[in-house]
Order: sequence, then C-alpha cells, then structure tokens
Amino acid sequence: MAHHNDRETGFSIGNQSFAHVGDLEYFDGALLSLFVEKQWKRPYLLHWLDVSADFHKWYFFQVPPYALSLYLDGKLSNHDLFGLAPSVKIIELNGDMEVGEVTKISKNNLPDGYAAPSPDGFFEPSTCPDLVKIQAFLARYAFSESEKTALPALAA
Repeated sequence: MAHHNDRETGFSIGNQSFAHVGDLEYFDGALLSLFVEKQWKRPYLLHWLDVSADFHKWYFFQVPPYALSLYLDGKLSNHDLFGLAPSVKIIELNGDMEVGEVTKISKNNLPDGYAAPSPDGFFEPSTCPDLVKIQAFLARYAFSESEKTALPALAA
C-alpha cells in the first residue's frame, strides 16, 4: 500500500466502509496502519502479513482507542493490541485498495504460516510518518476511568 498523505484512501467490507487515518509503521510501504470505520467511528488496525502476485495480506482488527493511546505511549505492544481485538480477519488488498478474500480467523488457532504480532513490537516514532494525524484522531476521544480500567492489566 502506497503512503497517501493528500487524499483519503479506504476500502469496504460488506456494508462497512473504512477510511485511512495514518500509518503507524512505514518502511518501504505501510506495515501497520490505522483505519476508522466511517459509520461508528471505531478504530481498526491493518497489520501487514504477506504479499502475493495480486494482493497484500493483512490482519485487520478493531482496537480500543485507549489501548491505541497506550501503544503510542510505549505501554502496549502490537501483540497486546492483537490480543485485545474482539475478532480478527485476514484481508487481501491490492494497490488500489480493492478487497480480495476476507477470512475471519481465530486468534487462538491461526492458519498455518501465520503468527501473532511479536510481543517485542512496540511503537517506534521514527517509523511513523503520520503521528500528528493519529494523535489528532485520538484526541477526539475522552477516555473515562471505566475505559482505562476495562483493559486487562497489560499496561500496569
């Protein structure tokens, strides 16, 4: 996926549309990107897995906004965010953001050849070209104490 600063990019799965907010990790292409579901404004992560002749394969999962804030603060890893996801899909996207196959998977029984994100995968500002946009996106959320205590004690 090319890095797009000037125009909105996104894709749809079924009746849900997702807009690109920014890339959290970028090296010769996006490796971890933040998207927002347009109707309900829920944040999702797109985590690069593999490439084939026609598509890039990604983990795609919802992430609690407060957990994403903790990730930016270095208190949660990409693995922690993956673990908090209510469900995970593997999706195929081509360079024009056209969706190929979408497969819902079990985090506890990943398909052969796939692994969960590394527990050592912490946020690295030097590989995040869109930090200001992502921080502005997160600033829209007011985190209540109940949200802060609802997360497992991963960030303690």
